[in-house]
Amino acid sequence: WIIPIEWKYTESYDDCKSGDKSNEGITYKIETNPHKKPKGEVRLDRYSALIKNSEQLRSIPSFVENPNYDFQGSVYFFEPFYQLMRQTLWAEQMIQHKEEEDIKADHYLHIHVIPQEDTDLLNKEYRPANNNNMEDTWRACLVDQSKYLIVDPKNLMLPIKDSYPELWDYLAKRYFNN
Repeated sequence: WIIPIEWKYTESYDDCKSGDKSNEGITYKIETNPHKKPKGEVRLDRYSALIKNSEQLRSIPSFVENPNYDFQGSVYFFEPFYQLMRQTLWAEQMIQHKEEEDIKADHYLHIHVIPQEDTDLLNKEYRPANNNNMEDTWRACLVDQSKYLIVDPKNLMLPIKDSYPELWDYLAKRYFNN
């Protein structure tokens, strides 16, 4: 097993066009190096085929009604979904190419650590996803729901509370008791 973990603490995300990683350097023609492809184009080249061939990611998320869904401007290129997409593809590639990897795995579980109190993230409605909230948006992109789990950091770290009280106290001050 491999377990990719995405840990959110105080992030906030914008879903306007400037937050679209597939259009970076394309839409606004702002690129730092004129001799290189725009970053958005590089990202589309890098990830589009992987998404289409993914066993876990839907090429067309379930909230999309257009059969001609284009990855440019899609939910896969807006945070936090961009990072989740990349981690999902990484896990799939690790498993598909396990004979070439130092860490050999047949399965993965993608854990998304988010405080229950972070309603700004959890309840945000994402325009590229028909105003669905974060969890519903991401789950609409997934084939196998059992491979994705949202966990509150307090629940994740609870097993260390008695064995490592100093660490628990630090984590509680840092993450749980605001």
